[in-house]
Amino acid sequence: MNDLDRFLSKVKKHPGGCWEWLAGRSSNGYGEFRTYGISWLTHRFSYINFVSNIPLTTQDYICHSCNNKGCVNPEHLFLGDAGINARHAHETGVQAKPNQRHGRKDTGTNIFGKGISFDESRGNFKCSLRVGDIRYQARKATLTEAIAWREYMENLYWGNNNDH
Repeated sequence: MNDLDRFLSKVKKHPGGCWEWLAGRSSNGYGEFRTYGISWLTHRFSYINFVSNIPLTTQDYICHSCNNKGCVNPEHLFLGDAGINARHAHETGVQAKPNQRHGRKDTGTNIFGKGISFDESRGNFKCSLRVGDIRYQARKATLTEAIAWREYMENLYWGNNNDH
């Protein structure tokens, strides 16, 4: 059995809807599939095998139009980036767990990570960082830019160890 057949043997295809991943899942709900010693997120594996075999970078997001993390239906997957994924989540009412951002523990209460929120009225991301009594703020067009600004400011004030 080749890898694609093995992959499909772990999928339940709902008529006209999601293809639900039935095997292992990560702690945040995404399907996982192992082949050639590589652990894949199943929606990325599906996208590469059914939609486009162009290599993906770490900046590329495979987004779910159905908002189902376990879905591998190629018709429900689209290529995006952090900003597109965040806007889609915001527009469809899907929210990430507040304390998850790039595998780090976060103490923020908004859905994009500590110190970053989406301003619906302005259509951009608001970033903030408090250092003592001083609060630094910026507005960025994409989530990627907002995260980069926040990480730059943290490194500027606390260095790379984030022991603050």
